Amino acid sequence: MNFSEERIIEMLKGYNLPTGVLGIGDDCAVIPNDANNSWLISTDALVEDVHFSISTISSKDLGSKSISVNISDIAAMGGVPKFVFISCAIPNHLDNIFIKGFISGIKEQTTKHNIHLLGGDTTASKSKFFISVTIIGEANNNKIKYRSTAKIGDYICITGMPGASAAGLDLTKNIQSLICEDDKYLINKHIAPHIYLQESQYLANFSSIHAMIDCSDGLNKDISRICKQSNCSANINVDKIPIDDKLQRVCANKNWDLYKFLLTGGEDYYLIFTIDSRDFADIHGQYFKKFNKKFHCIGSVAAKSDEEILYFKHGVKYTNPYQDFKHF
Repeated sequence: MNFSEERIIEMLKGYNLPTGVLGIGDDCAVIPNDANNSWLISTDALVEDVHFSISTISSKDLGSKSISVNISDIAAMGGVPKFVFISCAIPNHLDNIFIKGFISGIKEQTTKHNIHLLGGDTTASKSKFFISVTIIGEANNNKIKYRSTAKIGDYICITGMPGASAAGLDLTKNIQSLICEDDKYLINKHIAPHIYLQESQYLANFSSIHAMIDCSDGLNKDISRICKQSNCSANINVDKIPIDDKLQRVCANKNWDLYKFLLTGGEDYYLIFTIDSRDFADIHGQYFKKFNKKFHCIGSVAAKSDEEILYFKHGVKYTNPYQDFKHF
């Protein structure tokens, strides 16, 4: 198949939109609600044996994750999730117990975040379980964070440690009857990732935080999206990327390439954002005081150049040899 997600997106772009409406190109579409607020709308599809395997995730966890990954899109723009619609194509190999568990996970996540389930659709599938979720959130117009607003000289920061979810996914593909606690930890990071909703809403209060995105397809891929939308490049210090000690131990024990997970591992859903360097120390201190955890500066925004992302390791240029996740 010669298609790519980026190619399809470019083919869909170009429609005339009403004034003030943002369509394709960010984590959510933005539709003005009134003079002060806008609706944020996102949709996501999950397909059995592409995004999940029913042999390695419980139906309840699958229902919960189906909602949480969509909440992350609202978080990426500094919004508050409000409403959700769910459509499913259900194959015969799933029984009532599975569907009840799936719905239980949906209800748990929507109740936790005070989201109202307004509807959707169900139909039969001849082969695989297919899930489509549409989420609607709301944000103050002055607090919405876009991919397109990074400024040259900004620091590039992340709120979490990359790679754990992707390593957890690999572990589920070759799961053994006896696995260590580190393995269980990484698997749980994939099945039930932390969504940085409260953190995003807090960061959205600061005007000196410019661009933001959640990391769904890997650090390299999602930083490149900010670069494309903001017409800039990025300098990233590989040695500044925070490393989860459990991920590091598992990679060492299994002879896995740690940096592959750090740079291209997806579905971690931490936030990537750019911040005015002059305000970094102050905002970082306030963030730590509120959440008792750090965010991490891993690089800076640079003027657009031939290389979208330049990597450095201990001050020396580093070539990223890894392929990004591809949807097709």
